[in-house]
Amino acid sequence: LGCSDSALSLFLTTSATNASSHHAILNILQDANVTPVNATSASEKQRILNKFALDLFQKCHEGNTNGGAPSKVKKNKRMTNADWVKNAKNYDLLDDQPVTA
Repeated sequence: LGCSDSALSLFLTTSATNASSHHAILNILQDANVTPVNATSASEKQRILNKFALDLFQKCHEGNTNGGAPSKVKKNKRMTNADWVKNAKNYDLLDDQPVTA
């Protein structure tokens, strides 16, 4: 697929969270020609991809009681450079500490 692991996992989990069924995830995997490394036949490939899509869908919709609508996934606030600078004020460099002997 030409993506980093984190980009790919973010894409798949976002897609699974927004999917109405595991078939939507399976279609994404098939459209991208994803082939499991341990598949020995076409039927084995299909079985592995189907299980992965189903497991991912269930994990992303865990505890969901609203009929398949996307679950509310807690999103982390994106850190900006200003946030990093603000947080850095809480830290001191070791060289800034007084030396006690």
